[in-house]
Amino acid sequence: MNEKRRIGHHIKSLDRIMHHRRNESATKSYIDSVTGTHGWVIRYLYDNREKNIFQKDIEKTFGIRRSTVTVMLKTMEKNGLIIRTSVENDARLKKITPTDKALDLHYKISCEIDALEEQMTKGISDEEIENFILTLEKIKNNLKEGN
Repeated sequence: MNEKRRIGHHIKSLDRIMHHRRNESATKSYIDSVTGTHGWVIRYLYDNREKNIFQKDIEKTFGIRRSTVTVMLKTMEKNGLIIRTSVENDARLKKITPTDKALDLHYKISCEIDALEEQMTKGISDEEIENFILTLEKIKNNLKEGN
């Protein structure tokens, strides 16, 4: 395969850069228990606060494995960022709700996420961003299909 068409390395490199940027953020100085991923989850919970959010929703939204989400949610609960409560009609389901502590952090986290998004898209047109997102969706679908 032509080296210029190998995109996996570029995606992994971008992921590493974003990971480092998230973990170097000012939010880390506010509370040690907030990782970059915790920040994204807090924002997701905040944006969907009118809905019942369950672990499977986080798994699907962020494309994270069940075992990884389980560990992350346990950590977030231990650090006072979320509460998991049983649902009346199915005790196996646990509704995930952000705590007041998480909501207090939401504004700071939101500002940092917005700043990162702005830096990433600087000099890139809306059309280019839309095409990039469409291409990423196709890549994700190709990988989900397995063939």
